[in-house]
Amino acid sequence: MQEKWSAQANKKSKIYSKFLANLQFEVIYQLMKQSRLFRQCYDRCVYDLCLNGVPMEFYPGELVCTKEEYDQHIFVLVLTGDIELVTDPPMDWEHILGPGRVFCRCDWMEDIGQLEAVGHCLVVKMTHNDVFQAIDSSPGSVLTYPPEPEHIP
Repeated sequence: MQEKWSAQANKKSKIYSKFLANLQFEVIYQLMKQSRLFRQCYDRCVYDLCLNGVPMEFYPGELVCTKEEYDQHIFVLVLTGDIELVTDPPMDWEHILGPGRVFCRCDWMEDIGQLEAVGHCLVVKMTHNDVFQAIDSSPGSVLTYPPEPEHIP
């Protein structure tokens, strides 16, 4: 199964050149397992999520998550760099995620949004269906959603 995942990474991409093939999966697994969102998920659940995630590379200003993906509740694990949530109407606070953090759309977020790369970044994208299929197939696994940030007056 690990070969299936590593085949998704383009051999010219930064993730492929930064980590040896055998370590790519392990790096993503460990970052995901340590993230707040997946911390209460069983190992098998996180393993399945890693297998279904798609590693991608983005440059400053590029859209990491389009409005359509935002509407579909996509999940994004940041491996390197930073991504920022941009909403319409603009939020009263910044929502910037760095390495090891996972973006998922929450009820407290605006209806229209997208994620932009703040600088060069590597991420892993997972569909809403893949995440909840892994959760459902691993009874007892629970997602820990982030709380709403305090509004700055």
